[in-house]
Order: sequence, then structure tokens, then C-alpha cells
Amino acid sequence: MKWMYMIAACSMVYACADRPNLSDVPTLEYVGISKKRMKQGRVNQDTTFIELKFTDGDGDIGYVNTVDRKPDLFIIDKRTGNQYDNYILPTIPQQGTNNGIIGTMRVTLLTQCCTIQPCDPFENQPDEALPLEIYLLDRAGNKSNVVQVDELSLQCF
Repeated sequence: MKWMYMIAACSMVYACADRPNLSDVPTLEYVGISKKRMKQGRVNQDTTFIELKFTDGDGDIGYVNTVDRKPDLFIIDKRTGNQYDNYILPTIPQQGTNNGIIGTMRVTLLTQCCTIQPCDPFENQPDEALPLEIYLLDRAGNKSNVVQVDELSLQCF
């Protein structure tokens, strides 16, 4: 009999737990990077991994069917202002009655060329800073905050 009361008490606590107060506009938080220096290259000869935390109050990150799929995570190269890369995030299945999501993602970042003597070995060429900005769009078109990755550099020689 004690067992039944324990299960009922646990169920009521779980059911009454407050839903996290999350905005329907996604948020990103930069967590870290696996290495801070990559060798430049034309054919993605080097990689690093960026870790990000994300939240979204209505849980509409990623696309439900393949017809609607389009990029939703964007990386901008601040040296040029151009898009460095973009990604299509997988659908995050809804669980329970609350649709908000909190999670982390690991993004593979492939190398690029330096802007001075691009991708051509040049003796004694210094490393080049590779500042990046990252943002996320949810299915409703809400744009997250922009996070900065300023500590990355390219080995240009």
C-alpha cells in the first residue's frame, strides 16, 4: 500500500512542476570550441567543433518533414560579412504536454582559406583571426540572438 501512495505522490509532483519560462524566440549560448586554430584549406582539410546551448519556448526548431527542410543555423564570417556555412537541424520530437526545449548542439566547422594569399602556402605568413557569428531561425521565422566566436584563427602557411 505504501508503494501506491509513493507513486501517486511522485506523479503529482511531476505533473505540478512549473514549466520553464522560455521565450518563443530561440536563444543561443556559446559554450566552447574544441580547438582554437585550424589549418586553412580549399577542400575542408581541417575541422573544429563548436558547442552551443539553445532554448525555444514553443519547440519549433528543426523541420518536421523533408519537403519543408531548409537551413536554420547560420554561421557568418565577420572578416567578409558573408555566410561561412549553414546547417539543417534535425527535428526535435515533442515530449509531454509542454513544447519548450532546452538542449546543446555540437556543430562541425570546416576550414576555409585565409584572406591574404588565399589557400596558397606563403612562407612566414601570420595566422589570421577568424571571428564568426552564429544564429538560429525557428520554423516560425523567429531569429535567435547572435553569438560570437572570436577566439578562432587560421594557420595561413
